[in-house]
Amino acid sequence: MTLTDIAGHALFEHQIESVTSGQQQVIPMSRQAGIYLLQASTNTERVTIKLIKP
Repeated sequence: MTLTDIAGHALFEHQIESVTSGQQQVIPMSRQAGIYLLQASTNTERVTIKLIKP
């Protein structure tokens, strides 16, 4: 899992070895307003979510 700013700078990276149903992950975010991209991937799938912090 990687959190980047809109310029592509990595702000947070974390690897999860095993995922269980309903598992939650706390992601530290800057206090600055802006657009961030959260990318999570498995061996077969990749998902990117745009986060907008006002």
